[in-house]
Amino acid sequence: MGLRIHWLGLMTMMMTMVVMTAAQAAPPGALPAEGIQKSLLDELNVARTAPMKYVGYLKDHRREFKGLVYVGFGGTRLITQEGVTAVDEAIAALSKQPPLAPLKFSQGLARAALDHVLDSGPKGLVSHEGADGSSPAARVGRYGDVGSASGECISYGFYEARQIVMALIIDDGVASRGHREIIYNGNYRLVGIARGPHQTFKTLCVIDFADTFKDDPTAIRKRLSKPTDK
Repeated sequence: MGLRIHWLGLMTMMMTMVVMTAAQAAPPGALPAEGIQKSLLDELNVARTAPMKYVGYLKDHRREFKGLVYVGFGGTRLITQEGVTAVDEAIAALSKQPPLAPLKFSQGLARAALDHVLDSGPKGLVSHEGADGSSPAARVGRYGDVGSASGECISYGFYEARQIVMALIIDDGVASRGHREIIYNGNYRLVGIARGPHQTFKTLCVIDFADTFKDDPTAIRKRLSKPTDK
């Protein structure tokens, strides 16, 4: 069986894009880029292992809408495409979602995610394709061997782990709900996470998933030695 790659969920998915009246400023006490890895891993695992807990978060989130506008995150106004319709659909989906095994962190997948952050963030790109033409599969392949499936989610404009995970689960404006499908894909067991600045949306977070992945320690060490990591 060939390698299955979920770049865009079901290969037709668009990026998670929440249209903002203004780019969100980093909230006081926001985690630095390196700190988001553990926080986001923990948050993803809450969503996977206890979906009904996330249903509660979504119901709280729903109360903050005024039409298509979500008012929250320290007063930030986010203009959504679907409003509470997408939130209600996410609540219904998670109410039927069985718990899944937690994800484990992969250093190799994290390096692949960081490559895309460093490549696309300064240029303001909004794409799974890098400025160098790289695909998610190519970036992951730089740092090890993936099993039979991999996937990638990208979040723009959010700093906190729960904001990121909730936006991906709601998948406002994404008909396939492909980001949610990636998060709740039971075949995925490993994840790598990186966050950094984005020219347009201030911040982006890249999350790479795989069913199995064997790190290439030599390639990871070479990547760690690059001055762009400092």
